[in-house]
Amino acid sequence: MDLRESIINQNNVTLNITKHLFSKEGKDKPSVFAVGTTLDQLLSFLRSNSIDHLNSFVSQLISGVLYDGSLVEGPRLSFINNVWVERSISLNSSFKHILDNDYKAIVASVDFQTKVNQFVFSFLTTCLYINMSNSLKLGGGYIWYR
Repeated sequence: MDLRESIINQNNVTLNITKHLFSKEGKDKPSVFAVGTTLDQLLSFLRSNSIDHLNSFVSQLISGVLYDGSLVEGPRLSFINNVWVERSISLNSSFKHILDNDYKAIVASVDFQTKVNQFVFSFLTTCLYINMSNSLKLGGGYIWYR
């Protein structure tokens, strides 16, 4: 796996989402993205060859930035690694394990039926904060940190 190419691909995904959010087409419309229902569509959107490739990339990225494994000290790596699950649905334990261990993701049970606007605003605010913060250049891409 080429770490530099994976970083560039993920930055391109983020920039495409940001362009859509601030384009004329994105104004006055809901800003919730449905990426598709199949594994191939999701991997294509994320520009990754496989689930294993994507998991390996994120794990290496986190390990490289947080070289001592600490989530407290050192630079803070910020990327979209939150999973919001409708409160009426439970996650498969093996998927939860990957989220916790490979992605160091925050998993939240949320009420999409009545509180969806609250979560969309929180997500967009986080994305804007990350993109307006300083950036750490790595290879040909950027890792946004705060």
